Amino acid sequence: MAKYQDVIRHIEDQREQGLLAAGDRLPSLRAMAGQMNIGLNTVIRAYQELEADGTITAYDRSGFVLCSDNLSRNEEANLPDPEFVGVFHLARKVMEQASNSTLLPMGSAHPCVNFPAVRRLYGDIARSARDQLDQPNGYQLPPGLADLRKHLGRISLQEAAYLPPDDVLVTQGAQQAISIALQEITRPGDIVLVNAPCYFGTLLSLEALELKVIEIPADPVHGMDINALRDALKKWPVKALLLNPTVNNPAGYSLPEENRRAIMAKTGDLPIIEDDCFAMLHMDEIPPSLKSMDLAGRVIYCSSLSKCLDSRLRLGWIAAGRYQEAIAKKLMLTGLGGVNLMQLGIARFLSSGQFRRHLDRVRRSYHQRAQAVRRRLAETPHWRGRIHRSDGGFLLWITLPPGTDGDAIYRHAQAARIGIAPGSIFSTTGQFKNCIRLNIAHYEDNPHWQDGLDRLGEIIAAHTV
Repeated sequence: MAKYQDVIRHIEDQREQGLLAAGDRLPSLRAMAGQMNIGLNTVIRAYQELEADGTITAYDRSGFVLCSDNLSRNEEANLPDPEFVGVFHLARKVMEQASNSTLLPMGSAHPCVNFPAVRRLYGDIARSARDQLDQPNGYQLPPGLADLRKHLGRISLQEAAYLPPDDVLVTQGAQQAISIALQEITRPGDIVLVNAPCYFGTLLSLEALELKVIEIPADPVHGMDINALRDALKKWPVKALLLNPTVNNPAGYSLPEENRRAIMAKTGDLPIIEDDCFAMLHMDEIPPSLKSMDLAGRVIYCSSLSKCLDSRLRLGWIAAGRYQEAIAKKLMLTGLGGVNLMQLGIARFLSSGQFRRHLDRVRRSYHQRAQAVRRRLAETPHWRGRIHRSDGGFLLWITLPPGTDGDAIYRHAQAARIGIAPGSIFSTTGQFKNCIRLNIAHYEDNPHWQDGLDRLGEIIAAHTV
């Protein structure tokens, strides 16, 4: 068999096993060559053959996508009316799973911390604490430690656009950054557009601020539905667009570059909040951020180190453009600044050169763990779920047949000592009730995990309509 046929067989096997489904993006040419340890020309030949027989299609700047007959978009978007958010009670239960050590930890989106760089980070924090014993005490007032802001500016936007230190405000996590941005540009009862599905932490911020939401559909091939976006802006007095365009939580896709440019073009002077928390875990070439396309200062860029290092750091940042001064004032009034010792320790760690090597390591590790979990679940008898391909990170989004009750799967799994996140908490409309989200960051190749995944697969199969 010719080598290029090995690539074709590999893709066909993944589709048969449920690891690839219609609409999923294939690895880039270089990524596939690296994964299979073969030459680039061999992959090019294989993709050409697959494109010729209609198995895959090429999209400009989006790469190659497994073909489907049902991805056409309606010209007239069918949008629900704006709704207040009400996901707190179930979302709280999912978040509480993280403190329950008896559960297989696939519910809350916390990263694995068993990496050398994380141990080095806490050593740097401890050394910074000792160094401060002889220093005058005081708060670390906004905008935050200058040395830390310099490093955050450099790693922001994955080098697509360097943020000068003066553009960076240090926050206590991305959640605070998003919440304080919403406080600046909205008032209770205002309407905010979000991508669907939408991270439940974002929905909780909207719920706390008594804001109404319209969910705009998005998918990995076309990106955000521009027709739906246009119709919502035409019909309703929208105050902001809040989206997570790169390695979306929960669905794992990244909006194509041309879709991002269309979003910027179609939204006029509307404020945009860009949640970029997972972008540094992207496995391939990262699309340019919306912030890098912003010439008017209307994009409020929010990120953190929680997803690539440790959630317990509670350190994020915001680059707020035209709203910078007002948001800096809000940070001062609501918290009098951040934790000085933490900022010093993280700045020391980022100056060590460990961070980039750590990102390379965790990207590879999470990719391998995701593939292992995919394969294990796909081997479940009577499996009928679609495990969506992710562009990176450590989350798997699974769509089950219509009518399947993801909330019931969540309850049954918890009774079996397995933590998962039900799809219903990622929407205000219930449209993802037949979905679940899994965190694979902590997966280990041992009997405990394999037995747990087998049991989860059985639970899902038993509830599948």
